[in-house]
Formats: sequence, C-alpha cells, structure tokens
Amino acid sequence: SFPLRCRKNFRAPLNVIMSKKHKSSSRDVSEQEQKNKDEMKELTDGLGVKALQIVNCELPGKVNRVHALYLEWSQKTKEITEPVYTEHGAPANKFVLEFIELIRKEIYDLLSYADTIRMMVTLIIPRISDQKQLDVTIKEELVDMLQSSKSTALGVLDGFLKYFLARGKLVSKILKHPQVEDLRNSVRELDEKQFYVLNGVLLDLRNVFSVMYDHIKKNEDKILHYQPQSDHNPLMF
Repeated sequence: SFPLRCRKNFRAPLNVIMSKKHKSSSRDVSEQEQKNKDEMKELTDGLGVKALQIVNCELPGKVNRVHALYLEWSQKTKEITEPVYTEHGAPANKFVLEFIELIRKEIYDLLSYADTIRMMVTLIIPRISDQKQLDVTIKEELVDMLQSSKSTALGVLDGFLKYFLARGKLVSKILKHPQVEDLRNSVRELDEKQFYVLNGVLLDLRNVFSVMYDHIKKNEDKILHYQPQSDHNPLMF
C-alpha cells in the first residue's frame, strides 16, 4: 500500500485542519496588531516632535510677530474710508477685509498649535498606576487652557461672519433708502468699530501665544518630558 502521504484523495482529519487554520488566523491577528502598534507609535512620535518644534521654535517667533502686527495696525485708523455706493451695491471695506484676512491666518495657526500640543500632552499623561498627582494636574490644566484658547479663536471667526452679515443688511437698506443719511453713517461706524475689535483680537492673540509659551516653559520638566513611546499602547499615556 502507498504511504499515508501518497494516498490519493487523502483528507487530513478535521481537527488537524482546524488547528492549522487557527494557527494561521492567530498569526495574522498578531501581525495586524503589531502593524497597528507600529503605525500608532509612528504617529505619536511624529506628533511629539512637531509639538516640541512648535514650543521651542515657532511660539517665540509668533509672539514677536503678532506684537509687531498690533503696533503696526493700531496706527492705521485714518485709513478707514466711507464706501462708494452705486445702484449695484457697495464694495466691502478693503481695509477691514485685509485686516480680517491677516488675523484669520494667525487664528488658524493658533488652532493648529493648540490641537497639536493638547494631543501630545494628553497622550503622555501617565497611566493611573504611574501617576504623580502634581505632574498630572499641571498637564490637565494646560489641556484645559488650550481647549479654552481654541474655543475663543473659533468665537472670533464667528464674529467675522456676524460683521459681514450686519454690514450687508445695512448696505441693502441704504440701496432701498439712499436718502437716509443715518444709514450711511451706521456703515461707517460699523467699519470703525470692527477695526477696533480687530485690534483687540490681535492683542488677545499676542497674549494667548505668550501665556501658552510661558506656561509650558515654566513647567517644561513636567510637560515636555517627551520620549518616543515604548511597546506600551500610546493611548494609555
């Protein structure tokens, strides 16, 4: 007779087949878990490096830049002019519009900084079993401060929308009632008010960047003690 391995139409016992499938399935799961860990480690390591770059390189320059912008634009009040109305409407105030776009860029940077640093600090908060209460409290305070800064920045962006809507309504009324001088004055007053609001926003942005940098640097040993993650799950830090 033929050896067992040479017999035609030979079928291995069901338990042998299931055992091989189980081993293969376990190996696939293990490989996928390791791949996921490696990808998460790469993500968190990159996030940590970016956050350290923001704190050590970008924030100090950002404070100086926003302060310089505040000093420059606070002297430009006289450049606000009354819009020219035609039967087709009135253009936006180019001076205020330029100011808004300049501030919008700084706000986007603030949102990016806050999200990156907040996520980095959140990921490196120690596990419960390893916590040092003071270190954890400092990190949690920073996370709260960053979230508050983000909410304030989003509120400023919402303020831009309200300004454009209010101005548009006034201009539409002027086109319907061009003889009402008070409506024309209201547009000019709205533009001037928005200019002073934007100056205040620049000042607030400078202060937020300054406080963010100061708070982190004063607690650098507790907040920025970042090292690439080990084999621990980074979400546990």
